[in-house]
Amino acid sequence: MKIISQNIVAILALLLLSNCISQKDLNEQQAENERTRIALEDNIVMLKKLLNKSTQSSETTSTINNAIDDISTKVEQAYKEIDKQTGKKTKTRLNNLRLKTEIISQAMQELKVVQIAVEKVVSEKLESDLSFDVGKSTLKESGKKEIDDMVQNIRMQIQFWNDFPKNEQPKKYADKVKKIAVNITGYADLQGSTNTEQRIKYNLELSNERANAVRSYFEFRLTEIAKTEKIEIKLKAVGKGEEPPVGLKNTTKIDNPERRICVITLGVIPTF
Repeated sequence: MKIISQNIVAILALLLLSNCISQKDLNEQQAENERTRIALEDNIVMLKKLLNKSTQSSETTSTINNAIDDISTKVEQAYKEIDKQTGKKTKTRLNNLRLKTEIISQAMQELKVVQIAVEKVVSEKLESDLSFDVGKSTLKESGKKEIDDMVQNIRMQIQFWNDFPKNEQPKKYADKVKKIAVNITGYADLQGSTNTEQRIKYNLELSNERANAVRSYFEFRLTEIAKTEKIEIKLKAVGKGEEPPVGLKNTTKIDNPERRICVITLGVIPTF
């Protein structure tokens, strides 16, 4: 009887010790979960601030913002599913906390890729100004050459993502669609009819014609890339008429050649 009592005491002691260890693990895992969750939220805030500084096309920044938001949404949805299964047992709660921490770790890995995309968008400003002759919307050979150079840069960006991550297999983004967003904004100078209303209307139409001329040549060149690469193209062309381009210093000069331009901004990012 004494031996049985000793065994029962020993078993109870082990159970108590096991419960104490589990509670300790639970507290440590809870703290780890909070740390990783805060780190994820801080990184998201940092990336959005960095992205807001970009002068790239709105399509590009919008796509990256959506990717960031998708990561947050996936974490929230996963948390809700886990919480549905949460029980009172310490072991169950510990496993669920570990699962949450793993989910955040995966989200952090995805966010690192998005961060690379943001840094490339901010640091590699793919933009150009194309000039036009007075009253003309015909794209000059010099303008075509600038677009050709931008298309070559697009190819390099696509290749970067095809080879990403370097020295690792598999290449996660090689078979994924690359999104190419191009914003084209046409402008005109202040020359034209002495009738202000007619002049403004004419120059607005002229600026739209210039933007569409650039768009047409861009589309032609990008279709060549589409033959060998998986791409999704978003081209936006708009004319601003006599509205001064960003950064224009002399806004009163009637025949200012710096007004007879199309401004192009673009970005290339993978489908996350």
